[in-house]
Amino acid sequence: MRTRIFILFGVLALAGFLLAQSSQQLAKPVPQAKATGTEKVDAFLKAVQGAKSLQEVRAAYEKAGFSQAELDGLKAKFDRTPSLKQKFDQLRKEARTAAKPRIERSQAAAKSKLTAIESKSRNVKVKAQLDQRKKINDMLTGRFNPNVECAAETPAILKVHGAVTPGEEFYIEGRGFGATAGTVNVALLNEGRVYRATTTEWNACGVWARISGSIEGVKADQAEVTLETSSGKKAAGRVNFLPLIEYRTDTVEFELQGYCCGNSADWKAFDYKLQNDWYVCGTTVEYTRLIEGNGHAEITHAPDLLFPDGLAKTEVHGGVSNVGLIWVDVYEFVAGPKGLPHRY
Repeated sequence: MRTRIFILFGVLALAGFLLAQSSQQLAKPVPQAKATGTEKVDAFLKAVQGAKSLQEVRAAYEKAGFSQAELDGLKAKFDRTPSLKQKFDQLRKEARTAAKPRIERSQAAAKSKLTAIESKSRNVKVKAQLDQRKKINDMLTGRFNPNVECAAETPAILKVHGAVTPGEEFYIEGRGFGATAGTVNVALLNEGRVYRATTTEWNACGVWARISGSIEGVKADQAEVTLETSSGKKAAGRVNFLPLIEYRTDTVEFELQGYCCGNSADWKAFDYKLQNDWYVCGTTVEYTRLIEGNGHAEITHAPDLLFPDGLAKTEVHGGVSNVGLIWVDVYEFVAGPKGLPHRY
């Protein structure tokens, strides 16, 4: 009898243990299945359709954490869905409008670079003029009575100092010019044009003169300076003619959007031939990120600087990652004879 009771208790204990184990197993939470690649792509595309800005799209992209295989699937689905591109185009236009002040700051930076190039060129030119004037003044030092020292029956031009440039003084050194002012003409040998110069100082040894500063539309040339004395006698000398220099900017704009999977592009910004002695004096690229993110643009081929009538060939590369978007301005600064066209 006692043996049967022990057996009964053993069976009951075993049954209780098994029941407890079964209850614990039933109480464990069932693990959730991870989202498949397709589900992640669909969830992201749904977020795109409901997004109000590219920043929201970018946040959804980063949250998804796509693998390369999933990105390939995303791109394939994106290419098959025109409505998604339309949505991105809408968000792109809104981002461009919002970024207008930043684009304008970028454009102002490029304008500032051109101003610096022009200013540097002008400073070099002014320094050359001052050096030339000092050199001539040093040469004239000690001539107390030039009308006596340089008196001669027949006038002769020994040298025309400097080049003849509209609006800038040049000095004619010689003898026999007389004490009373006569006239000075400058003839461009290739152009066939003749300009009357205004004289500011005149004596028998030399004359300071200048032609009008409004002359434009002519290239560099060989010139002949003809001096006629008050008594009608003439002398001539050769000199270089240098035109007034004008600075211009050629600009081209590009936009690069990554949509969902990044993007890159290569552009030919400029590909034309210069003419009329115009030359490239600088190139630059300014880009604006229209949304926060990775983007870049750089010049990959720039033309030779200061090469007259050269090929203004400029190439640019740009790239963005994932949902990146950049606005790119490429600038080419050119200089040449004022009033003449610079490109064919």
